Amino acid sequence: MSEAKVWYKNPAILVPIIAALIAAIGGITAAIIDGDDDVELCTVQGVVTSADGIPVADAVVEINGLSSKTDVSGVYIIHGASAGKKTVMVHIPKQEPIKRTMKVPEGHENIVFDIALPSFPAPEPAPAPAPTPEPEQEPEPEPVASVSVSPSSPTIEQGTKVKLVATVRDALGNELTDRYVQWQSDNPSVASVDTVTGLVTGKSQGTTTITATSEGKSDMVDVTVTPPPVGSVTISPSGGTIEVDGNLQLTATVRDTKGNQMTGMAVSWEPSNPTVATVSASGVVTGISAGTCTITASAEGVQDSVIITVPAPTYPEPTLNQDDEFAPNGGKAGDYVFIYGENLDILGLQVKFGTKTATIVEREPTRIKVVVPDGVLGSVNILVSTLGGSVVSTESFAIYP
Repeated sequence: MSEAKVWYKNPAILVPIIAALIAAIGGITAAIIDGDDDVELCTVQGVVTSADGIPVADAVVEINGLSSKTDVSGVYIIHGASAGKKTVMVHIPKQEPIKRTMKVPEGHENIVFDIALPSFPAPEPAPAPAPTPEPEQEPEPEPVASVSVSPSSPTIEQGTKVKLVATVRDALGNELTDRYVQWQSDNPSVASVDTVTGLVTGKSQGTTTITATSEGKSDMVDVTVTPPPVGSVTISPSGGTIEVDGNLQLTATVRDTKGNQMTGMAVSWEPSNPTVATVSASGVVTGISAGTCTITASAEGVQDSVIITVPAPTYPEPTLNQDDEFAPNGGKAGDYVFIYGENLDILGLQVKFGTKTATIVEREPTRIKVVVPDGVLGSVNILVSTLGGSVVSTESFAIYP
């Protein structure tokens, strides 16, 4: 047993023998070496060669679940093979498995089973790598030819906003949506503008120019800011009482719909009964006569009203001097007479000699000068009356023909 293994493992002796066996039996030879009928399992060994007779290393030979890998001389050894017909599979790296069959006779300890592989097709060459495409050149952007802003002439209320839109086009009229637009307001105190978005905010009454610029091209629009509508008018004081010929200053406060006070707003004033009271353009009320009068202030159709009361005037009652009521004590028609007393210059002053009314020439609080009327003769009393009352002289005045 030991001598058979020595010569078998010598490649110089083994290779010529394998070649002769392949030529004789078509590539597969089974030989029985040193048999012993008492052994049920045996060792199968052999050499795996290529179609050209060259030993194949690293091939895996498998016989019914038992396997062995060939060494550099193409030799494999499988121990423990049982008797009978066997399927032999040879696995070559990167090739399809090769299938062979063999018969292991009973009663033999060692079996030689050499395997000659068929010719394998040459592997297809790897495809050549695809050529790397040249990077596409980015086209030069079209220059901006025009900028137009819309809406063209917006009007907004103070405190509100409007969005302006700039349309940028090239020389062919194509819209350029990827261009940066810069916004600017000529008078931010009237209306400011977001430099990026074009959002305009009304600040105060007036007009300003908003400009949009892109790559040196620009367009501009005028934005007009108007005051917000009037929300309320409030008169102060809320009413009052004045004497005849007395005055009262009224003030109207105007606020917008947001409650903000509006300065410089035109306010109109109107009395409901001018015979009782009048009102000037600046809101000064003057009492004319006793009664009530409604004063109305209006601004852009919004109104407020207050009631003014003019009470009836009260006047002191006239009196005559007890010792010296008038002088002289007599006269004829056309003569002057002086009457003395108190509160003689009150409104509604009237002087009568008997039933005839005298003409008043002069009036003072303590003295009045009158002319003796025609149409009356004899002794008469003098009556002095005003809005404060009346008084009759206790002495008689003698009228001569």
